[in-house]
Amino acid sequence: MAILDVETGRQRVVTDHFENRGYARAHFLENGDLLLCGPTSGPEPTPERPEAGRFTGVISVLREPFKGRPQQLGVSCWEGITTSATSMRVAWNRSDIDYTDADIADRVINGVSEIWTGVVRYRDGRAYMSDVERAVERNAVSPIAVLETQSFRGPDEDELIFTAYAHHGGEVMGVALNGKEIADGSATNYSNSSLYEEVEGVAPDGSYALVERDLESTERPGPLDIWRLPLDGSGAFERLTYFNRYRGGYYASNPTVSPDGKTIAFQLSFDGPVEGEGQGILLFDIEAFEAGTE
Repeated sequence: MAILDVETGRQRVVTDHFENRGYARAHFLENGDLLLCGPTSGPEPTPERPEAGRFTGVISVLREPFKGRPQQLGVSCWEGITTSATSMRVAWNRSDIDYTDADIADRVINGVSEIWTGVVRYRDGRAYMSDVERAVERNAVSPIAVLETQSFRGPDEDELIFTAYAHHGGEVMGVALNGKEIADGSATNYSNSSLYEEVEGVAPDGSYALVERDLESTERPGPLDIWRLPLDGSGAFERLTYFNRYRGGYYASNPTVSPDGKTIAFQLSFDGPVEGEGQGILLFDIEAFEAGTE
């Protein structure tokens, strides 16, 4: 795992001084520490199962200045994790759905898919998870929806934005964070589309979300590009990138918005054997785009 200085282009690898199996996610906590999600046990990747371990992660904290070893929090994580910009609150997915297993169809139908929140605290220099609550489970969307947390919606962070896979192809959803377990269909659908949509970065002011969207698929990601979706219920998507119109398997993915709301960082990828792999990171000037000078 590396930290990239955008101004200088310098990279600092922060996980190469201890043994690990790699990390699928890394997010800065509000205090500057890193929240990590990665496998610690289970099957090793093989040519037949290159993504083995991807869905069996454990949450840990790597303390700044990132010279020690991660401190495990005793919490499993499935795909994405979420950190707050204003507090030590975090969110993660609890699921037993492993897309690399042979019984994936049964797991999608009968497996667990929930999103939980908690607060990272410290005692005697050790990190631990407190105030753990379930925010939403799959029946809030549909019995077969697979949920993945994405972002706390600013500026108040009283809503959690997440993706509901296997529901109308994939939908951008939100759920109020009121301390209650929601299982009555109370989640809000912001995309309301039959196409594949996966929410990524959310604007700091909470006005819009960035979405990976595929105009050719309703079931799984194909040639993705990045769209902007207002979080007002209008469903008024605005396309930002056009990489997938070129031959050669190009697509854009994993966008995130800078804290000042002026820049988007996103991944340029080519079609390959493993979803999520990227060949570069590009920057998108939001102000120039809106001014028509991009």
